[in-house]
Amino acid sequence: MLRRAESRGTIPLPKLLKLAAAINCGLHLEKKNEQPAADLQTSSLGRRHPGLVWSNSNAPKEVYIRKALLNPRFGQLLKLAREFGLDSLKLEWSNLSAQLPDEAHRVEAEVARILRNMERGGGPAR
Repeated sequence: MLRRAESRGTIPLPKLLKLAAAINCGLHLEKKNEQPAADLQTSSLGRRHPGLVWSNSNAPKEVYIRKALLNPRFGQLLKLAREFGLDSLKLEWSNLSAQLPDEAHRVEAEVARILRNMERGGGPAR
C-alpha cells in the first residue's frame, strides 16, 4: 500500500485510515491557515511532481531534485530541469555525491548519461 501511494503520489482516504489504524495512530482534519504567496510555489511542487516526496508536500525543491536523482528516470529529471534548470540538477547531483556517496554510486552511470543527454540536446539551463 505504501509503495503504491508513493509511486502515485496519492492515497485514498479509506486506505489512509486503515494504514493509520494498523500503526495505532489516529487522524483528524483541521482547517488550514492561508499560506503566504512565497510558500505557494514550494507547496505546489507536490502537485507538479507527484510521487517524489509524497510524505512532505512542503519539502524544498532540493529534496525533490535529489529524490529524482536517486531514482533516475529521464522524463522526471527533464521536467525538473525545465522547471529549475539543468544547472540546479547538476548542483544537487554534486551535493548528493559528496553527502551520500554509496547511494549516488549506485545510480552514477545512469544519472551521468541522462545529464549528458540533456546537455547535448540543449536541455534547459537556468
